[in-house]
Amino acid sequence: MVRPAHGSGPVTFRWDGLLLNAQDYASLAPSGDYTWELDAAPLNGIGPDVKESGTFKVVRATNMHDYTDNGSPDLLARDASGVLWRDDTVKTPSSADTYSAGRVRMGGGWQIFNQLEAVGDIAGAGAADLVARDADGVLWLYEGKGDGTFSARTKVGGGWGAHPPRRRRRRGPRRPRRPVRGRTDGLEALRGHR
Repeated sequence: MVRPAHGSGPVTFRWDGLLLNAQDYASLAPSGDYTWELDAAPLNGIGPDVKESGTFKVVRATNMHDYTDNGSPDLLARDASGVLWRDDTVKTPSSADTYSAGRVRMGGGWQIFNQLEAVGDIAGAGAADLVARDADGVLWLYEGKGDGTFSARTKVGGGWGAHPPRRRRRRGPRRPRRPVRGRTDGLEALRGHR
């Protein structure tokens, strides 16, 4: 908050876009509607207190790795016992490095999958989604809710592990692979295994 120099004039407040999360780490505010309130009392005690409030909306673009809808990428990690964890990463103008805003347990049972891929918003609901392939080659969609959780899985179909990836002989310098039109990078990574 910036106070006027001699007790008169406008008061300004600049918000850095951060909120404290459940782990008391500063994390970027997710998309949504917010209310602000200001209570001010005169320093000399003369006159009434001032109370003001208003609303504003935070709108963030969907990011392929952003499951919390706050504009920063999340890191998903599966441990040896099959528990999936999510770390929300934060990089602010005041921080020298990217840091984790806290680790959240997503749930167990993920050891049944041999590949997990961030695919962006393929379900069209405005939040990042995840696909997972099981040992039988069945592909499952986990639709992101935008709050760091997923809806119940939906079966996409089988045959995603029946054939090994195609191997090509390299001639000359390696060229970047062009994405297949209509598919996001995550599904393209699974394409060679279908």
